[in-house]
Amino acid sequence: MKFGVCLTHYGREIGKAELVEAVEEIERLGFDSIWVTDHVVIPEGVREAQHIYREHMLEAFTVFSFLAAVSRRAQLGSSIIVLAYRNPVVMAKMLASIDVLSGGRVIFGAAAGYMEGEFDALGARFEERGDVSDEYLRVIREIWNHDQTSFSGKYFNFDGVYTSPRPVQKPGPPIWIGGRSKRAMRRAVELGDGWHPIGLSAREMKEGRAYMARLCERRNIARVPVMSLRANLVIDGVSEPTGPYAGRAGNTPFKGDPSLIRDRVAEFEEAGVEHIVLDMATLSHPSFLRTLEVFSAEVL
Repeated sequence: MKFGVCLTHYGREIGKAELVEAVEEIERLGFDSIWVTDHVVIPEGVREAQHIYREHMLEAFTVFSFLAAVSRRAQLGSSIIVLAYRNPVVMAKMLASIDVLSGGRVIFGAAAGYMEGEFDALGARFEERGDVSDEYLRVIREIWNHDQTSFSGKYFNFDGVYTSPRPVQKPGPPIWIGGRSKRAMRRAVELGDGWHPIGLSAREMKEGRAYMARLCERRNIARVPVMSLRANLVIDGVSEPTGPYAGRAGNTPFKGDPSLIRDRVAEFEEAGVEHIVLDMATLSHPSFLRTLEVFSAEVL
């Protein structure tokens, strides 16, 4: 089992010093990965749990590239990038550049998205987001794997272009697909390398793995996608939710004392989960650091 940490670059004022300190602690304490989150704008009327994304949210690719400079060994992931929000050729180049600058440490977490108002504000196709996502993933793979390439699709076309740089990782950074739906799981099997939902139970993860295993068998695919879960972490007596988002951590299996959290981690491992990404967005910066330390000492 590997463990990652979502970097809190939203929900409260974030300074460069805090980000650097968080990255240094995550690596010092032995975590395997550091993750960024993506929203560009937040429309009115979204459910209460998403209000935290409205304030002080740094742009995902900007933070991603910042991590390549200030981290040393941890993998760098996105949980998740909404595919339809950005030009796929530009995304492919940005991700390849970050992979080069980080020495081959990128995990590209991507999904179709769900906030219709955000799609509208960005001029993206909400009703067609599934098909757009599938095509954009093919564009990105094509660019990562060829110095000169062409592409003809429903949403994107180009002919005889040279692209660089190529990613350090071959045939490119692993792509982990976010989302809970069966279409997301099919996308993970057909176009990705991993499945990365948020907030599912161990039973739901096990059922998802069984569904993907059946798909792989029908398609003669040798390996079931990597299973990764993102979930909130709250340790009793250590984690202190603060500010207007206190108490909005949502449903999480990783809430309680360290012994209970260890048992819950074991349940997910038994279900086939290989990488857990911990989210502590509702915590103050000092509480975030204390929670990291206790998790490292008593669970990790």
